[in-house]
Amino acid sequence: MPNSRALAIGGASVLALLAAAVVIIDPAQPDTPEPGATLAPLEPAAQPKPVRRTIPRSPSSMPAEDVWETTESGLAYADLVEGTGDAPAKHAVVTVEYTGWLESGKVLDSSYKRPESFEFVLGVGSVVPGWDEGLATMRPGGKRLLRLPPELHYGPGGRPPRVPPNHVLLFEIELVEVGPLRIPPDAPPEVSEWQSLPTGLQYAVLATGSGDPVKKGQTAKMEYSGWLEDGKLFDSSYNSPKTLDFKIGGRRVIQAWDQGVEGMRVGERRMLRVSPELGYGDRGFPPVIPPNATLLFEVELTGVE
Repeated sequence: MPNSRALAIGGASVLALLAAAVVIIDPAQPDTPEPGATLAPLEPAAQPKPVRRTIPRSPSSMPAEDVWETTESGLAYADLVEGTGDAPAKHAVVTVEYTGWLESGKVLDSSYKRPESFEFVLGVGSVVPGWDEGLATMRPGGKRLLRLPPELHYGPGGRPPRVPPNHVLLFEIELVEVGPLRIPPDAPPEVSEWQSLPTGLQYAVLATGSGDPVKKGQTAKMEYSGWLEDGKLFDSSYNSPKTLDFKIGGRRVIQAWDQGVEGMRVGERRMLRVSPELGYGDRGFPPVIPPNATLLFEVELTGVE
C-alpha cells in the first residue's frame, strides 16, 4: 500500500506541494470561438467505459498457522502461489495486484478499485516497510499473504479513521511483473562554471539535447535528483516508476524549475543551483528541506508533449 509519509515526487511531489498553494486558475473564457475556429460536434465521440474489476472480499485462502513464516522484524507471510524466475532487486520497478484487510475483515484498500495494477520502486520507502520486506523474496507470478504488525505499516498510532491504533493488517499481494532498475545517482555532478539567469537562478549544461527548445505551456517529462548543499539526496524521480511530468509555466513546481527547464531540448541534462527564494524560502519543507536551503538539482528532459 502506498506510504503517504514517503517523499514521492513523481506523485504528490515536494516540488509541487508548495507551488500548489499559489496555482492560479484562469477565469472562464467566453464561449465565442476564435475567427476561423471549427466548432466541435454537439455530442462527443463515445468513449469506451473502463472495465470494472472485482475487489476480493476475503483472501484466496487462509493457510494454517504452521504454514506461516515470521521474520526477525515481525513480518509474517505465507505463499499461496509460488512464482518463477528471479526475485526483484532493490530499486526494481515492480507491478502488483493487492488487497488489504483490517482484522475485522473489512477491505482497507485494493488495486482492483482502479483500472490498472499498482507500480512502485522496491526498497526506497515509497510503500510501508512490510511491503518492501515482503516483496523482496517473491518471484514473478507468485501470490503471498502478508501479516503486518503496526511497526511495519503506519505505526502504533495507526492511520485513523481508516486504520485503528495497534492494528495488524493483512494483505494478499500478487507480483505481476519485475521491471528495470531505477537507481538515483550517488552524488551531484561536479560543475566548474555556472551560468546565471536574470532571476538569479544558476545553471550548467551537462549534456546537450536535440530538437526544438521546450517552451511555456508545453508538458515536460523529466528525470531528476535533488541534493542539499551537504550532498544529501532528498528526492529523485528514480524512486518512482515514471518521470515527473509538468506544464512549463503552470506553477505546479518551484519557480526554479519553471525557469530552469524552459529552453531545454530533449536529451539535455542540466544542473540547477536553487536559492531559497526560488525554492522553499525561509520555511523550507521540514523535515526534508531545512529553512533557507540552497538546493542542487540534476534534471534531464526526456520528452515533450
